[in-house]
Amino acid sequence: MFEELLVPSIAPCSVGAFLKSLDDDSRANLIRAMALPNTDISHNRIALEIRAKTENKTRISPETVSAHRNGVCRCSKD
Repeated sequence: MFEELLVPSIAPCSVGAFLKSLDDDSRANLIRAMALPNTDISHNRIALEIRAKTENKTRISPETVSAHRNGVCRCSKD
């Protein structure tokens, strides 16, 4: 879902960069989770899960997750 939103001519947001760093299965799982409504899996929960899965090496804010999910980050085509 979000792959088509990545614009190669600009640096992606931290969520877009993180997505690019994942293997295909992990990327697909995160994209599916991010496609769910915020009421099902919150921006904060996704940010915390990313931090936990990367053993605190990757910190992405809930606000950045929200911007990416809503298509208003640097990754968006607009």
